[in-house]
Amino acid sequence: LANMALATALQLPSRLLARQVVPTAASAARLSSDFGRRAEATLAEPSPALRFKEAVEAAKGNNAELRRNAWQSLEAALPQLLDSGDCLKFTLQLPLVHGADQGAERPIKRLLLELSRRLRRPEGLATSELPHVPALLNRLGLQDQELFDDFCAACAASWQELSATEMAVLFRGAENYPLLHATRGTALDRLVTALNSALAGDGEATGDSLPSGRPASLAALCHGALSAKSRATCQPLLEQLRVALQATVEGQRPEALSTADVIELLGAAGELHQAVGVTTETLSTILRLSLKAVEGTGSNEVALTGRQLSLVARACGRAQWVLPAEASELFQVLLQRLGGAEATALESALRACRQLPAPMRRQLVLHLESVDHLCGEGLVEMEVRCQLLHDLSLHAAATGDTDSCKSLCSTAQVLVSKLLDSQAEGSSRSLCTAFLVANTAHHSASTLAEADATPLKNLTARVLDQLDGHWSELNSLEVSTLFRSPGDVSQVVARAEKHVSQMKDAAALVALLQAASALPGSTGRKLMDSTMAALKKISDGPLGSDPKKLGMLEAALRKGPLASEHGSTQQASLRADIREKLFKAVLQEPPTWNAKPARGYIRYVEQCLERGRRPPHLAKTEDVAGQSQTAAAKQPASKASEVSVLATPDKAGTPGVCWHSGVEGWEVKIEVAGRQVLGGYFKPSAPTDEAVELALQQALICREDLERRHYGEARAQ
Repeated sequence: LANMALATALQLPSRLLARQVVPTAASAARLSSDFGRRAEATLAEPSPALRFKEAVEAAKGNNAELRRNAWQSLEAALPQLLDSGDCLKFTLQLPLVHGADQGAERPIKRLLLELSRRLRRPEGLATSELPHVPALLNRLGLQDQELFDDFCAACAASWQELSATEMAVLFRGAENYPLLHATRGTALDRLVTALNSALAGDGEATGDSLPSGRPASLAALCHGALSAKSRATCQPLLEQLRVALQATVEGQRPEALSTADVIELLGAAGELHQAVGVTTETLSTILRLSLKAVEGTGSNEVALTGRQLSLVARACGRAQWVLPAEASELFQVLLQRLGGAEATALESALRACRQLPAPMRRQLVLHLESVDHLCGEGLVEMEVRCQLLHDLSLHAAATGDTDSCKSLCSTAQVLVSKLLDSQAEGSSRSLCTAFLVANTAHHSASTLAEADATPLKNLTARVLDQLDGHWSELNSLEVSTLFRSPGDVSQVVARAEKHVSQMKDAAALVALLQAASALPGSTGRKLMDSTMAALKKISDGPLGSDPKKLGMLEAALRKGPLASEHGSTQQASLRADIREKLFKAVLQEPPTWNAKPARGYIRYVEQCLERGRRPPHLAKTEDVAGQSQTAAAKQPASKASEVSVLATPDKAGTPGVCWHSGVEGWEVKIEVAGRQVLGGYFKPSAPTDEAVELALQQALICREDLERRHYGEARAQ
């Protein structure tokens, strides 16, 4: 058995096995060593998919040879990548360059043909590939209506397997894909129609249990539909989701819903309520179910993950304005669960709590103080708590709650002091957040007659002292954070004038310029002059050759608030200078990354896709017809009419109905009051005479309806 296994591994000839070769000690050692070397070489050799992923990372530069190698490795690893679900995600990272010598045309054709074949098969394409299909078709400029129909059908069949993030990518990609159908609208319209039909066709669950994963799938679909910018296009799907959500909640017994299902439904209801409005009864039912699920006692208590805690926190904030009593009760239970949650889950939930209303955040801060979780352990954790706390003292002072204002000012002082002591240097973001908390608390304390604001004032100066070494690292968000404080920002203005020449981020300088334009008097004027000088220096430096950064800088200057009378002329001059540099930089930049394949080649690929979808006997018949048509074209005009071919269908014989060669269907159009009124296009379902005749009958019916609508019954008859 050992000899047979060794011979099989080394692929020895069968005649040696027939002679029952028994190796000596030396030959056995030699064979064993050879087998070990071959095994190591096999294990060390990377798979085609791994080689492709490595080639993608290497091809992100301007090296043509590396780009060619990456496309060639895609062709070799295509089946394995499509099976694993990683193909389109990495293909979208490859740069496209014109020309057959770049090596991209053949892999693109093979990828699209394989993609078309897999989309036509049930479960032929991995679900993780579906969200990236619209982005790929958009980047290649492919205009294949039937391929997109197959894609919509695949999405309708597999939508329950997509996560919330994948749904968002899917909807945004379909919204950006400029594919337009004559009767069915845009790509997003067709995707929404397919998903709406699939959602309406999924019969309601009956019995004691729901279909596997349905609540999470409803929540993911809701998140994806709300991520699209065109809310009107997604409105039918959102309405259907509201109906499905109500049927899922009210049509099941509470025991049929698990804790995870209830929390997913709660998150979906919170998002839908802001978009289309969920009924109060449905929202109240979900809140009651969520209260029991989160509260869970005894054997029913389940440890909640950070994502689940975040969903509950966001839903409490959204429901606070509709059902304040139920939302507050659920939030109190959530606070109890946060006290015993793991550190990772707690931090994830606290990040979601930053957007809660001020009363809820005040309750959260008091609870964190009681369980000794307020300060946190790391720098990031303390920064999150500062963001929770930053305006609570001001809110308490505005409502007249003096005791709470003093307590919150003391809490802010302790938290900021610990943040500064925990790390001598700190990060620029944490220091800007600490300044916002300390300065807001100082302003709140100064409004109270009996409060001593001196410690907070000294703490604010201490934060600015540590920030002096980080001005070169500030970004636009951090600059805006510094000037968000309702208190005195004169110290920040003085430090900014001192360190503005060290700032390297153009967006941060634009944010500083906008903040300076809002300051009164000579203080803002002086800072504005210094900032414009720094922007001029940066635009003359290395930034002057980068069109992307120059474009961002010009847009930021153009979209900012109106400048004062002093700075309007200088800003106009600076914008004109930046636009001139942007124009020159765009002309000098090689159009490599965003280049699309030639339209002629993509049209050829579309024809290949169309031939691949035909049945074999029809494809053979049309090929013969094409050859006959070519032969007829070569003959004289007198003989060309004698050649029998399947040509374009004749006119219908009825005014207003004709064959449109571009759409490849019947076009219905009549004239009303001197203008053309389009009735629609009717494309045959198959390349057969029966299908063409059926489409013609539908077109004639449409024409009669148009006549009846515009001219009355007598004219139509």
